[in-house]
Amino acid sequence: MPQFTTSYLLKLTAFTAVCCVPLAMNKSSGFVWTSFLLPVGVATLIASEVKQQGEYRLRLEERPDADVEIKAAGGRYAQWMHRWRIVAAGFFLSPLFGCPALNVVDPEPVALWLPITLALAAVAFLLLTVSTRRSVLVDDRRLVTDFLLLGRKCWWPLRWNVADGDVLAVYTSRAARTSGIPEFQFWEALYVCRGGRRYYVAGMTTRDRTSTGMEEAAHRLAKLIRIPFVGYREYQTIA
Repeated sequence: MPQFTTSYLLKLTAFTAVCCVPLAMNKSSGFVWTSFLLPVGVATLIASEVKQQGEYRLRLEERPDADVEIKAAGGRYAQWMHRWRIVAAGFFLSPLFGCPALNVVDPEPVALWLPITLALAAVAFLLLTVSTRRSVLVDDRRLVTDFLLLGRKCWWPLRWNVADGDVLAVYTSRAARTSGIPEFQFWEALYVCRGGRRYYVAGMTTRDRTSTGMEEAAHRLAKLIRIPFVGYREYQTIA
C-alpha cells in the first residue's frame, strides 16, 4: 500500500504546482491541460510511494471454516503490478475532470462526451477495487477463485474439482529475459494440470529460475488436495 508521509505531502504540493503551470500561462487552454494532467499526475506520484513488502511469499492460511486460502504477497512483481493499476486508474480518471473543463472552453453536447467519461471512470473504479481470492476446499478437493469488488464477491467464481490423475506442477521460463531488473529475469507459476488443461494457482517473476518458497507451497498444496507434485516443467510446453 502507498505510504503517505510528510515527504509525500511536500511532493504532492510541488507536483500540483507544476501541473498548474499551463493554467498560469494560458487561462483557457491551461485550465483544460491542468484538469487532464492532475489525475494521472497525482496517480503517478501515489504509485511511486508503493513500497516493496518484503520478498515474495506464497502462503496457505487456514480459515475459520476449515478451508484454506492461498495468499501471495510481497516481491518486486507485486509492487509493480500495484503501481501499474494506480497509474492506469489515474489515466482513466483524467477524462472525468478534463472533459468538463474542455466543454467549458469548447462547448459540445453533454450527451456526446458524458457517457464515455463515466465509462472510463467506471474502469478506473474497477482497477482500484477488484481483486481475486483463491481458496482450497479441502474436504471437497476443490480449488475456487473468487472475484471481489470492495472485498465482496461480485462475479461467478472459477472452480476446479480435483480428480484422480490430476498433478501439480510449477512451470518456469526457459531463458532469462532481457531486463535490467534482476527480479524480472524469470517467470514461474503453479498449476493444477489435467491432460492439456490447467488451473492457475499463483505465479511470480524471480531473479532465479526456481524459488524455494514456491516449491514448499506446492508440496503443502499437493498434500491438501491429495495429488502428486511432479516438480518443474518448461513454461513453453504448456498445451
